Amino acid sequence: MIKRDRVTEVFFIAAATALMGQVYIHPFNSSFRISLGIVAMTLLILKFEKVPIAITGFISGGAIFGFRVFLDYVSTAADIIPIMNKHIPAAIFYMIVAVMYSQLKIRNYADYPVQLIFMVSISDIMANIMEVVMRQEFDGTSADVVLLAFL
Repeated sequence: MIKRDRVTEVFFIAAATALMGQVYIHPFNSSFRISLGIVAMTLLILKFEKVPIAITGFISGGAIFGFRVFLDYVSTAADIIPIMNKHIPAAIFYMIVAVMYSQLKIRNYADYPVQLIFMVSISDIMANIMEVVMRQEFDGTSADVVLLAFL
């Protein structure tokens, strides 16, 4: 595969991640959300075996950030800085997941579903914990309760 095809695949993954990131729930009465974006990114990283995982995750995190900031700004006309601050943790979540996927070499487990699910789950849990710690905004919910939900 030529390099241009890989770039196209990386941006396709980022766009799909950003779009699927808009299918979500807010489980803790805060701006923290659980979305299908991580599912899309994970499946597409496994499908497109030649794309660099960490770079793809960083670009996907940037796409999530940009898309969510744009949508919030257009729909609320609020100040841009608070909107950006609200979405930075989500971008970092995707970046952390991608670095962990890369370090754990998740593609090596594609033929071993139990191990793959374990590696993906560990990555997701660790990145969610980091996002929760970054947000520190769980109105009416202690961080301990939120962290226990991931364990």
